[in-house]
Parts: sequence; structure tokens; C-alpha cells
Amino acid sequence: VLGLSNELIHADEFEYRGPDGTYLDFFYSAGKKNVHIEVKLSETEFGASPEDEEHIRTLDGIYSGRESRFASTFCEQRRFLENYQILRTIWQIRLGSDDEAIFVFPKANEYLREGDAVIRSCTVPRLSPHVHIVYLEDLIDSIQVYNRKRSAHYSCRPKIEMSIRGKRRALPFEE
Repeated sequence: VLGLSNELIHADEFEYRGPDGTYLDFFYSAGKKNVHIEVKLSETEFGASPEDEEHIRTLDGIYSGRESRFASTFCEQRRFLENYQILRTIWQIRLGSDDEAIFVFPKANEYLREGDAVIRSCTVPRLSPHVHIVYLEDLIDSIQVYNRKRSAHYSCRPKIEMSIRGKRRALPFEE
């Protein structure tokens, strides 16, 4: 449904804590690929961080080397902290890997449009194919299409008959 491959999942976790301490809504590992998913349902923004001593120290420590992942304007202290949740989520992608970061939120949520624009423009070109937005409405549509196809596939149930006192009767099929 998310357009990901059907690889065997080796690990998965809700409220996953990444190596840098970032909490993500969902994480799974399939083969050599890690997938990090952030979901916004009714929130009105992606999280920012205060420009305080603790976050500046984190920015200069954990997130040093930001230029390898983000467009230069998003590497600036103020801009990085304004878009902290988005950039921390993308930071989880291991460079040189097939990892992906997926943001799921309603297209109709006008409050998240600024975050939508940041997600689409914040990464360096080689990382952009690994960052995705999946609108909740599109996800629901995909699930419904999948379910209709699956339902059609399984609607051809075998007719099971048995003889009761010499009369053949159809029995309901049970899975």
C-alpha cells in the first residue's frame, strides 16, 4: 500500500527510538533497508525546537555534518530548529543505504502545508528519492482498492455439497 517492496520484515516497532534519541511513530527493518514513518493525524504542525543551549549543543554534536543530507538553507541553526521534527526524522536515513523516511498526514490538513513544502525541499538531491509523503486520503483509497481486489479474488468460493438422506444440499463455505 505504501509502495514498498515485499521484503521480509526483520524488526518493527511503534514509538521507535532512533540512535540519536529521536522518537518515530513507526519503524521497520526489511533486509538492508530501514523504514522510518512519522504520522500526523490531527496535529497542526511538525515539531520545532527552542533555540536554547541544549538544542544548539545537540545540533552541533549529533547533527554535525548536516550538509551531507540537507540543502544549505536548512543547515542553518535557526532553520534547522524551526523544522526539527522533520529534519530529525530524515536524519535517520543511513547515507548510502536504501533506507526511507515516510511522512503520513491528511492532504486536507491545511496547517501541515508548510511542513509538506519543507519535506519536499529540504534534502540534497541524492537523498530526495528516499523521502516520501503519503497523504492519508491516498493511503485509505489504496487500502480500499487492495481490499476490493482481494475480496474479488476470494469471492470464488468452492461449492461444497453433501448428501443428507439421499438429497444433495449445498453447504456454506467456511474458511
